[in-house]
Amino acid sequence: MKSMDQMLRMMERDDTKARQTSESCEERDREYVRQSEICMEEYELNDPDQYELVTIEAEDGVSLEGRLYRADSSNGVVLAMHGYHSGGLREMARFVPMYRRLGLDFLIISQRCHEGSGGTAITFGVREKGDCLSWCRFLASRCEGLPILLHGLSMGASTVLLAAGDASLPTSVRGVIADSPYTSIYDQTEHFMRDRAKPIRKLALAYLKRGAKRRYGFSLDTAAPIRAVRSIRIPALFVHGTADRLVPFAMGEALYEACRAPHKKLLAVEGADHVRSYLREPERYEACVSTFLEESGFFQ
Repeated sequence: MKSMDQMLRMMERDDTKARQTSESCEERDREYVRQSEICMEEYELNDPDQYELVTIEAEDGVSLEGRLYRADSSNGVVLAMHGYHSGGLREMARFVPMYRRLGLDFLIISQRCHEGSGGTAITFGVREKGDCLSWCRFLASRCEGLPILLHGLSMGASTVLLAAGDASLPTSVRGVIADSPYTSIYDQTEHFMRDRAKPIRKLALAYLKRGAKRRYGFSLDTAAPIRAVRSIRIPALFVHGTADRLVPFAMGEALYEACRAPHKKLLAVEGADHVRSYLREPERYEACVSTFLEESGFFQ
């Protein structure tokens, strides 16, 4: 059971990766991390004069933290959500030049159980969905009159899809970008254990499900964007690298096909690994986002 206990510990806080620099991270991540560092330096994103530090209270009382950056001329606002065991600036700072060129304010948040936000467990979208909706309500009030765009990577991508499919989504949210989302946490766990025998995978999933409920008080059953996308009624852009080894490209395709959004698009980036699409083809990524927003009527 030792390896299964380790699976449960995956839900615990670990900000090691968020604190890594391009000099201290693994070689395979160096270029990826450096891309964000360059943007942090150029736009002085760590200068307190450049952002407003904001906090809200989640539905379960957990304190959540984010940084709100304002554009010179606001056409809208982005809620940027990072992935599992990562950090807001580490992942989302790379998009700042794109946001600025589009004239968008942007709120880079720390997901629960990451960095400056509280929480006792990472729930793979279960409670994070409610957090996303709370941030949306905050932005709808703070940036009244501006359209809101959800933009998430990996677990953050799955989270924004879960929120986008919720009936309580504020009407000011007019688009969602999901970069490298998984179809469900169960599918993702199956993928991680694909080399194990089927009975072992079945046992591990049952243990994970029971442990999440007993130790942290939530059900993993609802961490399933593949169901949520059927209820999405706002424009949706899916981005996925065809060489994604962590979350298979097939998951992105399945989510796109199942999505019932009135306007949807899939950007497949040939040869890109997990969340590396913008690193591999930044110009194409930005052009796709710009076209998506224009065609979907986001700015109207």
